[in-house]
Formats: sequence, structure tokens, C-alpha cells
Amino acid sequence: MQLDIWTKDLADLRQRLAVAIAVLAVTQATRAAQAHARLSGAVARFEASAIPPEVFASELQAIQHSLVPQPR
Repeated sequence: MQLDIWTKDLADLRQRLAVAIAVLAVTQATRAAQAHARLSGAVARFEASAIPPEVFASELQAIQHSLVPQPR
């Protein structure tokens, strides 16, 4: 009887962990895609001489910081 409860609890825990991992993967993929788009735009503007090097460096730094997970 007790073993059945533990088995059910373990199965529930595994399912919750799988969902949490999937959510984290989607979040990271989304963050990476957004950073890639921002980086592509910044590089294109810099190559077109539309922004000075200082602004480009600032944008790169902002993109880098956006990739660091923020504490909740």
C-alpha cells in the first residue's frame, strides 16, 4: 500500500519535472532567438554606419545582459 503511494508520487514528480524542463527549454530558446534578432539588427545598423561604435558596444552589452537569467 505505501509503495503504491510512493510510486504514484514519484510518477507525479517526474511529470512535473518534465514540464518544468520543457518550459525552461522554451524560455531559453525564446531568449536566444530574441538576442539573435537584436544582434543581427545591431550589426546591420553598425555596418551601414547608422550607429557609432559606442552605441553598438552599448547595444552588444545590453544583449549580453539580456541572456543572463534574472533571479525571481
